[in-house]
Amino acid sequence: MDNNIFSNSPFRKDFFRFAFEKYSKNCDLFIAVPFFSYVDPLLKALENNCSIKLIVRICPATSPNSLRTIFKNNNVAIRFFTSNSFHPKLYIFGNNQAILGSSNLTQNGFMKNQEINILINSDSDDFITLQDLFNDYWNYAEVLTEETLNKFENLNLSI
Repeated sequence: MDNNIFSNSPFRKDFFRFAFEKYSKNCDLFIAVPFFSYVDPLLKALENNCSIKLIVRICPATSPNSLRTIFKNNNVAIRFFTSNSFHPKLYIFGNNQAILGSSNLTQNGFMKNQEINILINSDSDDFITLQDLFNDYWNYAEVLTEETLNKFENLNLSI
């Protein structure tokens, strides 16, 4: 039986990164996280024929360089919030699985921090609820434009 909990524990060796890599192949990937700075998993998912809808929070913990790296990819759409209250960590892999937990889309969240994330399969009633929540976030979030990204990059230069 596959492990359904990912904690990044060095004792259990159940790193979130391995689960993300396993499920992010040939699917539509829907991600809602407040903090984004680790672009490598998304680039790998794009190589693995995924399309990505990403919702982030524009804040100091989100990297404008990482956003810039994937922004112009035709298979990526990005929206954002600026409110501190946007704090989900939701990863949906097509119509198959979702992972919900505490990992941000950062290198520490994927490999170093002690985190707790749980896999939810599509046969769970909760899976549809998570898809609906993502769609609610998506519909309410602002579309990331070139102009907004430029402003965000300039703000970060002064931080």
